[in-house]
Amino acid sequence: SISPVRRLRIAVMVLALAGVTASAQTPSTDPAARAPQNANYTLTATNLALTLSESYRRRVLLIDADLRRPTLHDTFDIPNLAGLSDWLKARGADTMPLIEITPTLAIVPGGRPDHDPMSGLASDRMKRVIQEASDRYDWVVLDSVSEIGEVVLASEKAKTKDPRQAYGAL
Repeated sequence: SISPVRRLRIAVMVLALAGVTASAQTPSTDPAARAPQNANYTLTATNLALTLSESYRRRVLLIDADLRRPTLHDTFDIPNLAGLSDWLKARGADTMPLIEITPTLAIVPGGRPDHDPMSGLASDRMKRVIQEASDRYDWVVLDSVSEIGEVVLASEKAKTKDPRQAYGAL
């Protein structure tokens, strides 16, 4: 029997070899129902990042994009003094807070919790983060809640860059 993480790793590798970019999400509209799942998202993202970096010796960047309740720093027992939310709000800051865990794994903590994370996550600055990370790392893994994927899809559907309008299009 193959473990779920190993199945996910195999699926990701097959898609990568085919040149396909994939994302998966388990949407839920009830915040109370989502709360326990957030821990599972972090566990899955962490296991995927560790597997890709350690087993396949690929350079991996793991980003804590759950900006309302960042927890990735707890998983790795690293400080969360500054992170993605702080960098997305900072003007003129060129270097993102990045913590090297191993030679093949780096982490961007979530930073201070943000009550309105969608504006930062849907920003041009976030797009630049993903582009630059993709140029520098073999894999970029986002630990996030399902709303991020929903807002991105809705944004394309609504033809707007405003995440609040996009979320209303769901």
